[in-house]
Amino acid sequence: MKISPRRKNDQALNGILTYVMFAAALAGVIFGVLLLLKKGPGATIDWIVIITCVASGLVVYLSALNDRKIELQNGAYLILVGWIVALVFQILSMVKKER
Repeated sequence: MKISPRRKNDQALNGILTYVMFAAALAGVIFGVLLLLKKGPGATIDWIVIITCVASGLVVYLSALNDRKIELQNGAYLILVGWIVALVFQILSMVKKER
């Protein structure tokens, strides 16, 4: 079975975006530890990390759905729930700061 050049490019992009998602998630964990130590980064950096993580992950996630063969493991759904929870808490944090 021969893989088309476009398919190879998609796989390479998905691989790179997976590493970007991992790096952003790692940065989020580090920022979480800093927040616990009361030395947290600004809200702008926090939003950038969340948006980078979610955007890179969604491209990978949606490309897996477009393949017509959904082979996502249970962890993919756990990550999706984690993104939703992170966004909800980020929005709640912004609303709380405005009050």
